[in-house]
Amino acid sequence: MENKDIGGSFYQGNNPGFSGQNPFTSKNVEIQSLNKTLSEISSNLRILEDRYYNLRKKIQLTDQALLDTQRSFFKEKRILGDDLIQTKMVVQELSEQIDLMRLEIVDAVKQKDFKVLEKYLDLWDPMQFVTRKEVDDLIEENERDEQDE
Repeated sequence: MENKDIGGSFYQGNNPGFSGQNPFTSKNVEIQSLNKTLSEISSNLRILEDRYYNLRKKIQLTDQALLDTQRSFFKEKRILGDDLIQTKMVVQELSEQIDLMRLEIVDAVKQKDFKVLEKYLDLWDPMQFVTRKEVDDLIEENERDEQDE
């Protein structure tokens, strides 16, 4: 009978570790609970993996767009640099031409000097001057007149 008490007390809840339930039933409940938790964790892990995959794709697309934009900016920078060099050359040429024009203006006759020269020419009246041919003709004519006389 003593064995029955020991056995009975084990299954009837006299053992402080069990509360009168079948240990196999409580193990099944724990296993089911663990399976449920494990499946929830697995489901959450799949969701997190999908999110990670989607974020990774977005980052790849963003990186590719950034690289494309960077290439475009470098190309525009090179073109603008070339344009800047050409513009500097044009400005240099214009500066040289302006310097030449300034020198020509400085060397040009001032209006006052031109008026003085014009007065002298009017005074001398070069249109009344004779040419060499006219002088030669006059000399010949004069010599003929002298011979005739």
